[in-house]
Amino acid sequence: MLLPYYLCSYLAGILPICFLGVQNISEVKNKKILCVIFGYSLIYLILSLIFICFFDVKQALILTFSSVLFMFYGKIIINKIKKTYLPTKIRLINVAFLLGLVGIIFTPYFILDKLVWGILALEILTILVLASEAVKYNKGIAQFYNKATKKDINIDLTLKEGVELPNIYFFIPDSYSGASALKHFYDDGNEVFINWLKKEGFKVYDEAHPNYSHTNYSLPSTLQMNYLVNFYKYDEKASEQMNLAQLATFQYDNMTLKILKKLGYTTHHIVNDYDKHYMDDRGYSFDHKVDLAKSYSFEHALVHDTYFRKIIRRILRLSTRKYMLNVFDWLENNTFETKKNFVYCHLMCPHHPFHFDEKGDLPKEDYDYDNPEVYPKMYMDQIKYLNIRFMRIIKSIKKKDPNAIIIIQADHGGPKSLFFPELYTADNIWFERYSIMRAIYAPKEYDLDFVSSVNLFPTIFNNWLEKPIRIKDDHYWFVTSNKGFKMIKLEFNTDK
Repeated sequence: MLLPYYLCSYLAGILPICFLGVQNISEVKNKKILCVIFGYSLIYLILSLIFICFFDVKQALILTFSSVLFMFYGKIIINKIKKTYLPTKIRLINVAFLLGLVGIIFTPYFILDKLVWGILALEILTILVLASEAVKYNKGIAQFYNKATKKDINIDLTLKEGVELPNIYFFIPDSYSGASALKHFYDDGNEVFINWLKKEGFKVYDEAHPNYSHTNYSLPSTLQMNYLVNFYKYDEKASEQMNLAQLATFQYDNMTLKILKKLGYTTHHIVNDYDKHYMDDRGYSFDHKVDLAKSYSFEHALVHDTYFRKIIRRILRLSTRKYMLNVFDWLENNTFETKKNFVYCHLMCPHHPFHFDEKGDLPKEDYDYDNPEVYPKMYMDQIKYLNIRFMRIIKSIKKKDPNAIIIIQADHGGPKSLFFPELYTADNIWFERYSIMRAIYAPKEYDLDFVSSVNLFPTIFNNWLEKPIRIKDDHYWFVTSNKGFKMIKLEFNTDK
């Protein structure tokens, strides 16, 4: 009769891992999921052995089951209760909830026995449903990639006379706001770095805007040189994850890369664990994938809504920090053996979580970046350190490759206006989220005047091609929900 208790308590912890695995099935290898499950199994076993030392076997197993439920679901349930019924300042609900779970050990056994069988059946049914969805998801993903990779470009790539194609470095510092937004929301206009860039020959765009408010939409639009409505067909029958995965393929299989390939470029992608699996398994056409360190985004997501969030973040951020430092070092020290290289580097910086203070050390402040008193300083400190590394990288590139084009362009602005309710207004979101850092170094007198990100690569290519690519009118969308891909089209006067 003890078997149901073993299975229930164990499955209660496996379930969120399986669920998150299904959500991220195009990103996470089965090996990683199995490693996470093994880690959980070890914790479960140790927890069971500890309780057995103080209680009889039945009580120990029930207490283990209760503890697992509390660890994985307690924070979600409590937050739901607090938001619905109680003021956010009341913390006694945490103690009451925990005591209620511990009290299960005093419940009559015949009641628990029936309860456990019911929970066990529910757990097994849920896992079977998830497994079924995973199979469907994999089949759909495979079909989509096969269709996407067969599409070719239909653009005249005849070069103007005398054009010599330079190396291109495309740096995407995630969530890096423009100077005006930084001054308004963080009381720091980033003047030191902006002035340094100008002295180094960069053109810094004070009125630069992304076309979409979030990365999953902004980057595909920029690299596809078009708006989503023109190249992405949302499937209402498909799952949300399926549509997001389809959209994400345009970050790795897009018009910009295909044009560069046709022009003889070698492409280099600075990848983390997520991107590497995504590209390796789907056969993307990057010539070089720089594997620098492991990423633990899956583990971060797994514990995001548990009581272990802060602890796990502190442990795993050391590996993520190492990855970021390795990226900086590679960009600064790498030399190319081939001509005509394109470096695509999406940096998760200054985006939270924060791994650097202004000197590059681990931040000393509370790691809970949701705190409105802590977030602004940590965000600006990370920008300041990123600026220092950009300076070193740029100096190194210019010394080795003075004819290179260097592009620093964020995918969207900072999230302060989205994080904190008192700032969540249309004007604030527009002013911060749609203000991005954009600075371009081009040693030749290229015409690079444009406003929104969708025209970045058409503008660059048109300086080389006999027949120009059509420049798009500037339009902007705010993503209100990933579910159903709901977006609001915005009207913005760029002359303000």
